Amino acid sequence: MKRKLFLLLIPLLAVLGCQRDSLTGDAGNTDVNARFVFNVSTASTATKQGSTSTQTGENFRGISDAMLMTYKLDSDGSILSADATADRVYNLSSLISTANTRRVLEMSLPLNTNTMLLYGRAPEPETANYGEYGHLDNFSITNLAGSTNIQLGRRLSDADYTEFQNLEKLMAGMFTLIMNTTLKGETHHSDISADETPDNGSNKYKYSFSGNSTTYNATDANPGYPNIRWSDYNNSDGKSPLSGQNLYPLEEQLKALYVEMTTIRSDKGELRAGSGEASKRIIADLWSVINAIRCADPLCPEEAIAKYFAQQVHVRLSAIFNATVPEAGGTVTVTSVKTSATAATTLNGDLAVSWPTEDGNATYKPGDVTSDQLGKLNDFPFNFHIPRGASYVAFDNTTKCFYYPQAFNTSAVGGTPSEGGAYNATSYYYPSELLYFGNSPLRVSNKEHSVSDYSLTTISDWYKDENWSAGTTADPDWSKNAHVLSSTRSVALQYEVNYGVAMLETKVAYAGANQVLEDNRNAVVKMSDTNSNEPNNKIVVDGNSFKLTGIIIGGQYRNVGWDYLPCVAPGENKKVTGFIYDNAIPEEASAIPVSGTSGSTYTLVFDNFAGTLGTDGIWTPSATGQETVYVALEFQNNSGRDFYGNCNLIRKEGYFYLIGALTAPKKTSGTYDKDVIWPADGKAVIPPYTLAGKSQEIPRVFIQDYKTTATFKLGQYSLQYAYLTVPDLRATSMTLGLSVDIQWSDGLLYNDVILGGNTQVE
Repeated sequence: MKRKLFLLLIPLLAVLGCQRDSLTGDAGNTDVNARFVFNVSTASTATKQGSTSTQTGENFRGISDAMLMTYKLDSDGSILSADATADRVYNLSSLISTANTRRVLEMSLPLNTNTMLLYGRAPEPETANYGEYGHLDNFSITNLAGSTNIQLGRRLSDADYTEFQNLEKLMAGMFTLIMNTTLKGETHHSDISADETPDNGSNKYKYSFSGNSTTYNATDANPGYPNIRWSDYNNSDGKSPLSGQNLYPLEEQLKALYVEMTTIRSDKGELRAGSGEASKRIIADLWSVINAIRCADPLCPEEAIAKYFAQQVHVRLSAIFNATVPEAGGTVTVTSVKTSATAATTLNGDLAVSWPTEDGNATYKPGDVTSDQLGKLNDFPFNFHIPRGASYVAFDNTTKCFYYPQAFNTSAVGGTPSEGGAYNATSYYYPSELLYFGNSPLRVSNKEHSVSDYSLTTISDWYKDENWSAGTTADPDWSKNAHVLSSTRSVALQYEVNYGVAMLETKVAYAGANQVLEDNRNAVVKMSDTNSNEPNNKIVVDGNSFKLTGIIIGGQYRNVGWDYLPCVAPGENKKVTGFIYDNAIPEEASAIPVSGTSGSTYTLVFDNFAGTLGTDGIWTPSATGQETVYVALEFQNNSGRDFYGNCNLIRKEGYFYLIGALTAPKKTSGTYDKDVIWPADGKAVIPPYTLAGKSQEIPRVFIQDYKTTATFKLGQYSLQYAYLTVPDLRATSMTLGLSVDIQWSDGLLYNDVILGGNTQVE
């Protein structure tokens, strides 16, 4: 997202005056009619950074959905330290417009009010989109304790997820059909042209090649050859399924292709990309080998049958996919899923059979395939506004079927989360919207003040007592830590109003100048051939080698409560976590220069304080410390060449993911190894709170009203840790590919966080 917060923000003034004489001394009336004035400082460009989505310079976006709550606490000068039902709630609607930072409202406040809460959010511009300005599914504030519901927006609704799953089933069914091709030409298999069909009467196969007509008698190889399926070439004894002899070259190619397509080394951490884009690349590679086999000159009956088998696969591929297929056996290119009614009709017939689900205990049918569905496969799942690597495919060796795991923690790098259950595609969220939060005692004055009396427009001036001391000793203008009396004419929030959200500023760089990156060819090739000792590829990078296309932030709690800390949503029984996906990358941030860092991407996130909320409404910090946040950066490979990542080949122009860890400060000997500059006394109080109404001042990766800056660096061996899919960002066993340089504004800085680590894969 093209955005950034200024750190300690928006001094907010609540002025109440113009008491009516008729109320003076009226013991039966508990309200004071007053003038309510907000003054919002837009500060200066020196104290704020970022783009229009988070307010730069005089670009104030305004406040909408503003809610003001009043409380009568036991002592003046206190903040609300635990959730409580408010005495009064005021729905101020669109409180402050972008045209004027001040607005006067006639209001009535309860007597003895001494603390106020204020909530709000920046309005969405008319031209806004969810990616640029964030999105919440809920922003519900009422006066009842426990009713606040502030919730990140899911990128996939329940209806979207149903369609998403149907497309996964369709894609899995298509791959299953292709890899279960047989020579029998039976039901659920596309017919081939008559002149290339075996003559079942004579059990012979006629094939012409090299200008000469040669007739092979299939019984010379194996009389049961029409029943052969692709998996038969990958039998346990490594022999030809026709003659029982050692595999001939064309048979070897069929076997190798089958093994490569159906072997997913989950024990090594491999995740097979299941996106439409990745699938089209896989199909192009598969089809290129098939095309070479079908155009080869067979030298024996076994090879003639292998050639015929390749023709069967080619016919099936041609029914489903568009491609440029050289008739001489060259490389297949420009692959895409067909979107014609004919292709849909073909698949409806072929997919009439039921395929086992991933647990093997049930079956599903993809349903009626439509040309619209086929069209959506080409950009799946990015057309659902989630990462390209959010969907991955697996293969069941028992049922010989492909399937898409629905829970991310089934992967080799996964694990069951302590809260929130298993992740799936609905666990991707939009970044947060820009939110506001004020929790403050009051200053009161018996003098009537108009809007023009308030010239406090900078953050640093607002909380200083000397700026509120006009008047005489006998008749002071403002009283600090006070409550509303019947004589009160003006009231101001004593503390500043803060942002209720945190922000991650992301930068990317290479770990050194003239960087040469080393891929993982040696280790990946050894997975298939233990005797191989191929050297790793060396990639000399330039300013266009890799493009940043997305940022995925793990461990994000979907709901925050009245104090903008993670909570259980109303009606739920556990906290839910997921991933924020930000793909609104500014152009200046997408390119990684050879030296120096990229431009910044700014992502609004929720505070990720980890602790237990007690029955007294107070947080107890987690005994294991604050959580490490894993961040996946999505890159496009524009280096002009393929390279080997963690377990897979990353194709040129393809997408891959590198992981970096943002580690929370550790407490040793009573102090933190990294600390935050907390607000000065009287300036603001950052949750979580003590019972005494003080901040517990516990550093964590994301703190509301703070900006965390992380510089991720690609080191010499980072590409060896590249994933084709988004791994489970909760897992402690994942391989890290990025170093991280991190800081908070007036707080922490994470420097030199190497993506994937600094060591070579062994």
